[in-house]
Amino acid sequence: EYLAQQGWRETTIGCAPARDENVRGGLVAKRIQYSLKHIGATTINKSQGATLPYGIAVEITQRYCPWESGQIVVGISRTETAPLTVIVGNQEFAIKKMWELITTSTMWTRYTKHILDTITINRMHDESMPRNVFNYTEASPFRRIDATIPTDNTGFVYCITSVPRPEKIYIGQTQNLSQRLPSHNNGTGAFGSQDPRDRPWAVGSYICGLSHMNKIERESLEDSWKQRVRIMIEREGINNPYAWIMAGAHVVEAHNEGCEDESEHI
Repeated sequence: EYLAQQGWRETTIGCAPARDENVRGGLVAKRIQYSLKHIGATTINKSQGATLPYGIAVEITQRYCPWESGQIVVGISRTETAPLTVIVGNQEFAIKKMWELITTSTMWTRYTKHILDTITINRMHDESMPRNVFNYTEASPFRRIDATIPTDNTGFVYCITSVPRPEKIYIGQTQNLSQRLPSHNNGTGAFGSQDPRDRPWAVGSYICGLSHMNKIERESLEDSWKQRVRIMIEREGINNPYAWIMAGAHVVEAHNEGCEDESEHI
């Protein structure tokens, strides 16, 4: 009734015609949807930096909700005044979810805290650490360097890490690593590395010396590496990307131990 008083009118629409969509693996799916588009719809990430003078509604429900603390900060700071920001969903759930995301520590919040503790005079934490000493290797497990990537076609099983989101890795296999990495960085490499937010990707580690292996055998090593990472996360509670990257060494050791012919060791 309120919307009708404001000039809105009820309209009945049907589904858009079904159409075929090519998906991964050569499969063909049918897409059926309503031909509706919210006149002011956007994503939280896309609205970053924008001021929305007429207000914004952010959905935070069990089905749809932000998953990063930065999205909460962006979502509640797009308007000039607080009343113009509307949270859609159960109030108790929304508050709990926002608090959970904002207070969740990440490697970058710990990294920032470490820097601030190092340069701040009146520190409140860890007085045992010498002042003005910044232990970079403990604060961040990654150190970016320019290194030559092999250009040969002898076969590789590799692990790449997202530069902007180091907690994200991708494990794969290829014939030529120097050709494969650019394809990941332009979005054509693999489904698991297509998210633009993860680019650019950098090589974390790789297994080489696989000239005696074919694609199926390299994929077997790839699966072993992925399985090792899953075990580390699910059973051992290891959520350290550096440990996931270095798990490739465990895969090599396991392969060599089960291979009697030393000429096939890697």
